[in-house]
Formats: sequence, C-alpha cells, structure tokens
Amino acid sequence: MKFVLLSAPKSDAAISAIRHLLGNIAGAIRIGYLASSHEPDRRYYRQMQIYYQQFGADLCCYVDLEQDFCLQTFEQICQCDVIHLAGGDTYRFLKGIQDRDVAHQLCAFSKAGGGFIGLSAGAMLLCPSIESATLCGDQNDVELSDMAGLQLIPYQFIPHTDKTDNGVNAALTAAEHLSSQTLAKFPAILCADDDAVIFEQGSLLGFGSPLLFDGLQLLSINQ
Repeated sequence: MKFVLLSAPKSDAAISAIRHLLGNIAGAIRIGYLASSHEPDRRYYRQMQIYYQQFGADLCCYVDLEQDFCLQTFEQICQCDVIHLAGGDTYRFLKGIQDRDVAHQLCAFSKAGGGFIGLSAGAMLLCPSIESATLCGDQNDVELSDMAGLQLIPYQFIPHTDKTDNGVNAALTAAEHLSSQTLAKFPAILCADDDAVIFEQGSLLGFGSPLLFDGLQLLSINQ
C-alpha cells in the first residue's frame, strides 16, 4: 500500500513524490479519477489527464459520485493501478462516498496493493477522520454527521499550510481544533502547496519541507 498526499499537484515536491510512486509500477500505468463533486465539463479531469502524461501514465477512467453514477464504471477504477482522489469540498466528497456506499471497495483496492494519490480533500479522505477539513476553510454545508474517513493512514492531514513562521501558528490552530487525544493517536501532517508526503509500509517520506505535529512538538518529515 502506498499513498501520495498533496496540497497542490504542480510543485517539484509533488512531481517527485508521484514519480516515486509510479516508478515502481511495471508496464503501462492506468490511473482512475474519483471526482470530489460533479464536474459538468470534466475540466479538472482533462487537466489531470494532461498532467499525468508527463509520467507516462494514462488517466483513463472518470467517476462522478453525484450524477450519472455507474457502479460498473466505479469498479473499473478499482482495476487501475492507482486512484486519484480529487481536490474540492471534503465534506461533499465524503458524503458522496457514504451515499454510494463505496468505502469498502476503496479499502479493498488498497489492501490488494492499489495506490492512492490524494489531492487536498482527497488526501484528507484517507485519514481516520476529515475533522481537519475546517482548518483549510471547508464548511459542512452538506450537514454531514459521520466524519470518519477511509482510515487507511494513521495521520490527520492539513493541506495548504502557511509555514511562514515554521508552521508554529498552523500547529497552534490544529491544537485548538483537534483534541489532544486525537493528536496523540493521529498526529497531523502539515503540508504546504510546495510539499508532498508519501506514506508507505508504516513510514512517512517527505518532499519539500512538510511537518508533523503530535500535539506537543513540530517535527520535520525528512526525505
């Protein structure tokens, strides 16, 4: 199981992390795209199709959880090598997964060796909960009551972190919002737009200068 966690896709750190993930896949690389909400013109999907071409990968399958959902197409993305979890509204994204009852299939995909590239909201979905979504400005407009994520990585993820003060203010904000018990059990990854993190075999690999906050101290996630 391997997971790439990103705030933004175009930084050098993001590209290096994705190369690290995809470089271990033999043969043609197929990536499925799970939209965070309905994309009427599939603009972001088409942008990411072009983006993944630089890695020799084919973003070949689009799934929309809100409109025109097709279980057969969803099963197709679970046959890909990697699933791209798009950015967007984290609460709306999780609601779509809950409404379609597909969390168990995504977890089974991971357990079978499939990889995930989570972009912002998509990265938060991989965590035990999406409680950290409010820290990057998301609001629970869909009145979601169950905040449990896919629980595939034992960390919280805070994207778009402002680290101008070495992450101190971001850590303090996280400490105010997340209970000390939560942080002790699931430390928070602070990821700026020019950072990226890989979680693989129980370990974190940092690209750029992401930080880890356990409720008491800030630690560097070294490459």
